[in-house]
Amino acid sequence: MKAYCLLSLFFLALIQPLAAQIHTYTVDLNNTSVGSYQTSVHIADTIHTTQQLQLSFVTLQDSTSIFIQTRYQEDAIGQLLSATNDISLSPGDTIHSTYSNDSLITSLGDSSYFQMVLGPYGTQKVSQSTLHHLQDSIRFRTYSPDLHQVVTVFRTLTDTKVIRAQKYWVIHDSIAQLPAVESLYDLDFQCYASQQAAPFGKMEIRPTKKTVHTSPLLSLQDDQKIISSNIWLPDPKNINAIQLLITTTAGDTLETSMADNQFYPLPTDSLELAHCTESTPWINKDNLDLFYIADSLSRDLASSLEMAQALTLYCRRTAPKYPALALIRLARSIDLPARIVHGYYYQYGYWVSALWTEIGIDEEWQIFNPNSHSPINPSLYLPMVKSDLHDGLAPLFLHPKIAAIQTTNYLRNGNPMSSFESEEKQKDTHYENLGLGLSFDIPKKYTLTEDTTVKISPLLLELKNDTHHITLNYITPTVLSEQWIAQYLLQHTGQLDISRNKYLNSNNYQAISETKAILVIPQGGSVFIWKFEGTQPENMIDAICKKNLLIKN
Repeated sequence: MKAYCLLSLFFLALIQPLAAQIHTYTVDLNNTSVGSYQTSVHIADTIHTTQQLQLSFVTLQDSTSIFIQTRYQEDAIGQLLSATNDISLSPGDTIHSTYSNDSLITSLGDSSYFQMVLGPYGTQKVSQSTLHHLQDSIRFRTYSPDLHQVVTVFRTLTDTKVIRAQKYWVIHDSIAQLPAVESLYDLDFQCYASQQAAPFGKMEIRPTKKTVHTSPLLSLQDDQKIISSNIWLPDPKNINAIQLLITTTAGDTLETSMADNQFYPLPTDSLELAHCTESTPWINKDNLDLFYIADSLSRDLASSLEMAQALTLYCRRTAPKYPALALIRLARSIDLPARIVHGYYYQYGYWVSALWTEIGIDEEWQIFNPNSHSPINPSLYLPMVKSDLHDGLAPLFLHPKIAAIQTTNYLRNGNPMSSFESEEKQKDTHYENLGLGLSFDIPKKYTLTEDTTVKISPLLLELKNDTHHITLNYITPTVLSEQWIAQYLLQHTGQLDISRNKYLNSNNYQAISETKAILVIPQGGSVFIWKFEGTQPENMIDAICKKNLLIKN
């Protein structure tokens, strides 16, 4: 068991950062592979780190197999809440132990980290914030599962080393009355390799394969990615303000309002502002490739707003795996303050869970959404958490889970509008969508089908009979103009001849071919697009327009 204690403390010193990743290492004893070591991180309301050590080696006296699994639970600042440890030895018996931190610190001060019992994330965080130069050192407390007690670790930055053109810190860790551990860490304090004297010789770890990203950054561990809105909002580019009733999965309710004239100032504190332009483990702003891209996109632009718009458009077109994070990296590479936001924004009758970016423009934060989406007013972004990522990803997960988002009132083009508990749609002979202000009588022998699939789509409904097919989409172009409408009609019907339907009082545009017709009806900055397919499509148009088709602007 003494051998196990030394090995366990060796791996205890290999503190892993909050990286939302799986890291796998090979364990060598006297230059012979004897096992593996793996760490993984899961983020929910708290931070969960799992470390697994598996060893199997033979000495002159006997053979030894050890499997150790330790699970840590930390709060958002890295304070250890609890730990469990399972040790399985050769005979198959398992030793189980638990630890619960009964001395949590609730008020933070300059020396709080040195008073806390830290977990893996907390140790990485305090190392990042204090170890910058040779001979810098820190003392911190963490939990030793094998000794079942809190131990003090002394950590010193002793040297630097370059491997494959990458710089690493040489870190010396010592625990009282045990052999010291010497490790290589990258500049974000992710362990690259480590070694320590062990009972049977020299124990080392080395990476076995490239880190596998499990990326809860995208999944955010939410059970609900898309939440149905109680109404389709009309003309979403011109919704100036909105009032929402939010219900959490715990049953709590919250009323909140958003408006397009809200002012969110940049931090006045210089240190807080610096956090919005710095490099972090998630944002390497000093990457020259990023700088060249951002500089080439922005060097000829006059204002920060134009620069941010160009970077956003680039991220949207190139569709990187993490668009919001990519935009922050590009913005910070040219010293634009940027932060990440986790929340919901409105799309086609749904509230979509997503990450977007805020960039500092003219002393205030402005929204820039690099995700592919239909244009909306800034008032239709519901932020849950905003983070400069100085404290890692944990803050993005520490918010209530949302079960429902209900619109109660909104302001469109400066005019107050009432919302409704439901759309009150009737499907037998009449259709009405109160949110969009749309109503019409359903033609005889046609069957109406609404798009009830949980997907982000402009498709509102379909009408069918044995020979004809009618669809209705609600689209918000980036810029709505008569030229856009003409191009759309030409693209989908092949017709240059555009006319007006005489049965409608509202402004409209139609184009008709032998087997297809399209009717476009503007509503503010959005359009209803009716598509008719089948023989004599002009008769289908008239069949709809004669049936009391009404659209309120």
